[in-house]
Amino acid sequence: MFGIGFIVGPVLGGMLGDYGLRLPFYFLVREQWPGAIWLSVVAVYLVAVPLVLGLRFARAVEN
Repeated sequence: MFGIGFIVGPVLGGMLGDYGLRLPFYFLVREQWPGAIWLSVVAVYLVAVPLVLGLRFARAVEN
């Protein structure tokens, strides 16, 4: 079974990258700071991983 981070990270990376849909704020910083894409993906993982782990442990406690 895959966690939500396996889905959210690449999808958001595609939305912010050169080949997918782009979010408006990325246009503003892309030329000045190309590393913003990596920071955005790391931020998503920092939110998604605890969420996945919390849901997994909550389900284990219920059983």
